[in-house]
Amino acid sequence: MSKPTADDTGAEPVALVYLWPVGRLPGFVLGMILARIPLRSDGRVLRPVGSLPALSPVLGALAAGRALLPSPFHLAAVTVLPLALLPVSVAATDVTDRSPYLRSPVMVRLGELSYAIRLTHFTVLLTVDHYLGRALGIPARTAMALAITLLLSWLLSTFVERPCMRRFATAVKG
Repeated sequence: MSKPTADDTGAEPVALVYLWPVGRLPGFVLGMILARIPLRSDGRVLRPVGSLPALSPVLGALAAGRALLPSPFHLAAVTVLPLALLPVSVAATDVTDRSPYLRSPVMVRLGELSYAIRLTHFTVLLTVDHYLGRALGIPARTAMALAITLLLSWLLSTFVERPCMRRFATAVKG
């Protein structure tokens, strides 16, 4: 049996590998399992390595993936484990109060916007690249995409997410 191609499925390979939920499922399951790591069975927290040291495997995997794997696979396959370990390290750092910057107002606000950022960033990246790809360099496109993503995320959070939560969410009774 041959492997499916874009011609067979009607989809681009990037969509099959990176965006298709079945292709992303192993990473989500791994994340759920690893989310339990910071707390040991005796209730103590594992010693964190810090956020910046935990980020270096992600950067290494991105560089190696671009060099070693074909186009659609370097986006997801190589980064699954390092990106799964990064939140574990950040959570352990946060729980042990070793990193006050995670509790700064800017970081708290970005955390509040994270779902809206997740929903908007890829569309913004593709749109900025499509319309301004040749006109601007990578740093300018990145800065513009970041600004647009943050603006759209704020609008989505303020005018859709929060009103829906106020209207439809129920209070947790403890």
